[in-house]
Amino acid sequence: MNWIINNLGTIIVGAILLAILAGILYSTIKKSGKKGTGGCGCGCSSCPGSSMCHGKM
Repeated sequence: MNWIINNLGTIIVGAILLAILAGILYSTIKKSGKKGTGGCGCGCSSCPGSSMCHGKM
């Protein structure tokens, strides 16, 4: 119990960072699950790697 009290600040900051990371991962996974969306979301016309995703355009 004494260890928890001595490290409470570190535990709280770690929990906050973990929650932020989980939110970012959730958002990224949610976006990538949509059909037709790639990783960058800025359009395929200017992407140098578009042929890898969509074949010959």
